[in-house]
Amino acid sequence: MPADADRVALHLYVWLYLAVLPETLRYHAERGIDRARSWETLATLGPMMAEHRAVHGLGGIGRFGQWCPPLKFRGAEYRLGRLEYDRGRGELPDGTAGFLLHVHVPSGAPLSPEACDVSIDLALEFFGRHFPDEPVSYLVCHSWLLDPQITEYLPERSNIVRFLRRFELRPLLPDDREHADGDMLEYIFGRPSQNGPVTANFLTELPQDTALRRAYTAHLRSGRHWHARTGRIVF
Repeated sequence: MPADADRVALHLYVWLYLAVLPETLRYHAERGIDRARSWETLATLGPMMAEHRAVHGLGGIGRFGQWCPPLKFRGAEYRLGRLEYDRGRGELPDGTAGFLLHVHVPSGAPLSPEACDVSIDLALEFFGRHFPDEPVSYLVCHSWLLDPQITEYLPERSNIVRFLRRFELRPLLPDDREHADGDMLEYIFGRPSQNGPVTANFLTELPQDTALRRAYTAHLRSGRHWHARTGRIVF
């Protein structure tokens, strides 16, 4: 959305999602998804608006990338406990094609192993019941949370390290080499993500009150960069 978008324009996507809400609920009902599960997913629009205001100081969601809400409002992505999942297809280890779930980690509650276990179990049961025509072969996640460099700064017992240890990491491919430094600002510091390098002067402004924030800053000060990595869990 243009940088000079006004308050009305920043709410455009909100209105679009609300406009298709009846169709989304109808699709859920056709798949046998009860209303409570529907709202667990669709009600995340509210927290997203609150986060947008906290990060950008403005209402709406127009400053955020719009890749996640469309998946939810067209019935492809679901919030199930701590994690979110959207349906897809991909290549299996044996070279054949199969169905998969993309795993997303929304902000909010701690990323505890117990909460992740419950969520993954819920996901396998949920998609097996409501999308039996798409048998899930594996989970895949693409995130800075899977960057193994983070293990140099956080202990093995930390929630983030235990989360990334669940996944078999794919080698760092050209698509993964783009630096995640700017995007991580939003998730770790609640600041707008930025394009281009994060400068040394900018780093001096960042709070250092958590181990993750200190890790982020120390890593960039060492001259290195963070990357979004891809990993999978095969069943």
